Amino acid sequence: MKLKHYLLPVITMGILSCNQAGNGTSQTPAGEGSTAAAPCPEPWNLNGPTGEPRSLISKVINDSVTQQLLFDKVYFEMISPVDIGNGQTRCYLKFYRTDGSLQEEGFGIYTEHPIVDYVQDGTWKFYDCKGLLEKTVVFENGKRKN
Repeated sequence: MKLKHYLLPVITMGILSCNQAGNGTSQTPAGEGSTAAAPCPEPWNLNGPTGEPRSLISKVINDSVTQQLLFDKVYFEMISPVDIGNGQTRCYLKFYRTDGSLQEEGFGIYTEHPIVDYVQDGTWKFYDCKGLLEKTVVFENGKRKN
């Protein structure tokens, strides 16, 4: 019974330490050799901040750029869509985070709408939460090539 009283605080401290280590925060002050990744903004809540259904609104910027807004923020952009036959369209896509920073970009092929059924095609760039290029991946009709 006394062993249980000693183990409970030890187990609790261990759980708290694991939670702090995995939550993306750093105990190292900025500028002191910290290599921790910048925290990402909240992910898109497709049901809205108060649970209301999503409302994706198209905003035509010019002849070649259409933005898709979700809760008055740019969710993604479709740039220079081109009909490539067989009911398919290819365009350049840019997806943004909730804070407006670029998350990823590249060509997509879709039939109905990029959000519904697109596949990645060509070179895609993925950015970290600081906005720096994290990796570049090449796709061919949705299949990763490198």
